[in-house]
Amino acid sequence: MAGDIVRTGDSIVITPPPGVSISPNRIPLAKGSGGFQVGGVPACIPPDVSGMPPVPCTYSKPGFAGGVGMLTFTLLPGNLSQVLTTGQPVVVDSGTPLLFTFMLTKPAQTPNGIPDALPPLGGDAKFDRKPLPRAVQA
Repeated sequence: MAGDIVRTGDSIVITPPPGVSISPNRIPLAKGSGGFQVGGVPACIPPDVSGMPPVPCTYSKPGFAGGVGMLTFTLLPGNLSQVLTTGQPVVVDSGTPLLFTFMLTKPAQTPNGIPDALPPLGGDAKFDRKPLPRAVQA
C-alpha cells in the first residue's frame, strides 16, 4: 500500500464516538524500531504501534464525567507497506484509518453518582505525521 512512512514522533489522533470526549486524543509514537531512518528519524514497524503499552485516558460525555480507561491500537492492512524491511512491513500513512479500543477501568458518573451504562468501546484513529525536513541548497 502506498503512503508516507510513519516515524518516531508522529502521532495517532483518535476520533471518539459522537458526543464523547477522550483525553488525550493525540498519542505520540515514542519509538520507531524499523532499523532505518526517514528524514533522520527512525521508521515504525507494526509492533511500534500495535504493541505499544495501553495508554491511560479519561472520558466524559454530556451528563457524565470522570470516566477512566486505557487505549490500544490495531493496524489494518492499509496501514502496512508491501515492502518488507527487517523482516516486517513498515507502517504507512495511506489514509486508511487504524482502530482504537477503549478498555474501561472506571465508568464516568453523573453528578449524582450514577455510572455511565454505555461507555465508549472504541473507534477510528489516524496518523498525524510531522513534516519531513526540507533539503537546503547553498
